[in-house]
Amino acid sequence: QIQMSNSLTSELNINEGVYDWLSSANFKRLVFMYGGSSAGKSFTFKQWIVLEKILKEKNKVFGFFRKTNPALKVSVYKFIKEFLDQINIKYHENKTDQVITYGDNKIFFCSLDDPEKYKSTEFNYIWLEEFTEYTIEDFRRLYISLRRQSFDGRLNQMFCLWNPISKTHWIYTTFFMGKSAYKYHV
Repeated sequence: QIQMSNSLTSELNINEGVYDWLSSANFKRLVFMYGGSSAGKSFTFKQWIVLEKILKEKNKVFGFFRKTNPALKVSVYKFIKEFLDQINIKYHENKTDQVITYGDNKIFFCSLDDPEKYKSTEFNYIWLEEFTEYTIEDFRRLYISLRRQSFDGRLNQMFCLWNPISKTHWIYTTFFMGKSAYKYHV
């Protein structure tokens, strides 16, 4: 089990308020993080998902998504690899399939250039970076794939990160107008 020292927290420049907020969301299946551009959402989230989920939990399957593969490679995939290297974590990388393995955890870096590719894949955790890029159909398809058995009793979760949107966008009309069918943590 990884223990974070205060010196590591300082060295990594962790936003403790956001980090603690994410940790408080362990009992919600759907977690929303939105805020202005350069607000540090993705930066803090990548630290948290690595330190609290990938390094501490066992036998998990992670799906980290962007709408397109070029965007995925220069953002989420790059962020996670750089962070693992920064904290000296040894991992195995399959560059062809864009999969990183740490212990018995697998991290799939996925785009929806070909949505059928992940139709039958089951995940414990999903990260949708730039959530506004996705359609409601993309969201529903991925939400259903959040069904992999969790052997430690932890809740499977989807994390959606985005910048502010128009009140006519499907995210706003689906989740913030009236009663939503989905339970979430904002």
